[in-house]
Amino acid sequence: QLRSMAWMLAREGVGAGIGEDGGAVVEENEPFVVEWRRYWNPDEVDESGGSLEQVVAGALVRLRPSAASSVWAHDTGMPVPSAPSGTGTVRKEVDAKGRIVVEFSGRLFSCLVEDLGFAGHGQLAIGSRVRVATGVQTPSFGWGGVTPGMVGIVLKMGVENTVVVRFPVHASWKGKCSELELADACDNRTLARPRVVIDLRVRACYQVRGGILADKVGYGKTATTIALIDSTLSRPAPELPLCDRGDFIPAKGTLIVVPSNLFEQWLQEVGKFLWAGKNLRGTMQKGWSPKGCPLRIFAMSNVTPLTKVKAQELAEADVVVCSYRLLFSPIYQDRRRELAGDSPLLADLALETGRLVAGVGRARSGRKGDYYVSSWQDLVFPILEQFFWRR
Repeated sequence: QLRSMAWMLAREGVGAGIGEDGGAVVEENEPFVVEWRRYWNPDEVDESGGSLEQVVAGALVRLRPSAASSVWAHDTGMPVPSAPSGTGTVRKEVDAKGRIVVEFSGRLFSCLVEDLGFAGHGQLAIGSRVRVATGVQTPSFGWGGVTPGMVGIVLKMGVENTVVVRFPVHASWKGKCSELELADACDNRTLARPRVVIDLRVRACYQVRGGILADKVGYGKTATTIALIDSTLSRPAPELPLCDRGDFIPAKGTLIVVPSNLFEQWLQEVGKFLWAGKNLRGTMQKGWSPKGCPLRIFAMSNVTPLTKVKAQELAEADVVVCSYRLLFSPIYQDRRRELAGDSPLLADLALETGRLVAGVGRARSGRKGDYYVSSWQDLVFPILEQFFWRR
């Protein structure tokens, strides 16, 4: 239970350990930091001088030195301890996991396309960047929408000196090898262009909150949660996230929603651990815990107590306990729709609540009658979705 409590405190932004006396030791928690780093050329040219679009089935490729951690054995799907060397042949452009399948020395590997470089430079081969050769008036199989100077990628080397090329305007253009020339070899501007590689690093640092306490039955989840509530009573309520500020009523307490059969058990457990074993069952007055209880508790197994409480009182409670059944009560659902401006959408409820928090809106107060208020503190019969709870 102490370990679970320490974990829960840490998930709420407070680091916690266990001291020599067995008690929780609290200290500030480190934020979660993640860093993403990548290298690439603005023109999608890798270290071998090839374009990523040249990595097609049948092309000769090689792995970049930085790809050792991004190579998997294709048959097992497990990462390989060291990347294969030399050149390989692309056997499948995309596998079931979106990776490129490459054969190196008779063995298949799965790789990321950005970790591969074209290795068939200097010859007309699958993956080569080509264009119709200067001086060719009309290709043997026609232009097919291709224009002089347009660059494409060789997809297939056929019989009788034929070749299939993927051009921007024709996905499977057919021509003769003798009518094509390598685009990189004849483009002096490309060869003379200085090599540029960009090193991009993105670092995110943020707090991670919340979690799921999923200990086994009998391990004391209820007791641990009660201890968490009690040990953090003196701590200020966390600030509302920037995106939620102004849309919710800030509440200092913990909201506990339970099945109907566990409703009384929670009240018993609070008295057992925090109030010298006294039983809260049967002592609640209009939903509130009696005087002397160490926690200010508002409990409701049905909607009746909620119809008589003010939003200010609910926001100051240490613990609010309710049953699932309350949320599906027709009276509760009708009230939620009313406070949302006769809308079933929670977004509209947040909008109307925000207007009330800002003092520019008004809402009918109480279950019956026509008394309207313009201050959220005076609103009788609020609903739980209007509040931003501590947890």
